[in-house]
Amino acid sequence: MGTAQDEDGRGPDVVRHPDSARLTEACELLHSELVSLLVEREHLVHLVRHSLEALYIANFGPLKHELLTLQVTNRRMVRRLELMRAALNRGALPDLEGVDRVLDAEFLEWEARLRVERAKVDTALEMLSQTVTPEEERALRSLFRTLALKLHPDVNPGQTTRAAQVWLAIQDAYRRGDLGRMKALALLAEGHGLPPPALDSLEALRARRRELQAQVGGVVARLAEIKAMWPFTMMESIEDETWVEERRAVIGAAIDVEKERRVDLMLALAGIESEATSGR
Repeated sequence: MGTAQDEDGRGPDVVRHPDSARLTEACELLHSELVSLLVEREHLVHLVRHSLEALYIANFGPLKHELLTLQVTNRRMVRRLELMRAALNRGALPDLEGVDRVLDAEFLEWEARLRVERAKVDTALEMLSQTVTPEEERALRSLFRTLALKLHPDVNPGQTTRAAQVWLAIQDAYRRGDLGRMKALALLAEGHGLPPPALDSLEALRARRRELQAQVGGVVARLAEIKAMWPFTMMESIEDETWVEERRAVIGAAIDVEKERRVDLMLALAGIESEATSGR
């Protein structure tokens, strides 16, 4: 870089290298692209994914929970039959209370799983009942982009612990679609964020451009990976009523099979319990 006299003769001005403006503009464009891609990634991970999962669970969760309940019930009856037959084969009368205690212990994990699956269904239905207007969604995304520019760790490495905590809270509010909390967090974000690095040489500008290009490429690759994963792979299918009904029919058929099996097991249990009672 060189210098030149001001027209009024007050002193030298810095004459910028011709590549400086071009590199600066390239860095600014890459930085803007990086922020947009990061916002898209956050949108997919924190909103689209959860919405798709909730929609999937709302469509199939109740049926799957019913199927799992029947499967656990039938497994418990099969195990009850095994314990009672084992006692009879030993020439002893089954201790029905003892059998129940064994079954309660053995099926603790299955009961816990049933509660977890039921909670997932309830959470999904609650989430889908909370509607966000198009205006609110646009405001959310706009505010989120502004905050990402300040606090996203991939844009602002070296953030303070406090800034990182605020960013996590922002992500949570965004996922929940809570515009009011986002606005409150925006006030907390004031003063956080790091100023852009001072690039006072062509080499520094070129290095920054390479860094931004690598970051953009990494986020683009990650976006492709995310979109190739479940639940994004069923994005079109879940909106296809025919596909949904076919899947529900498959689960319904499995439920019918378990119901028929339950009747057979209940008859078998009634028979062996009658045998045990008569032996008393």
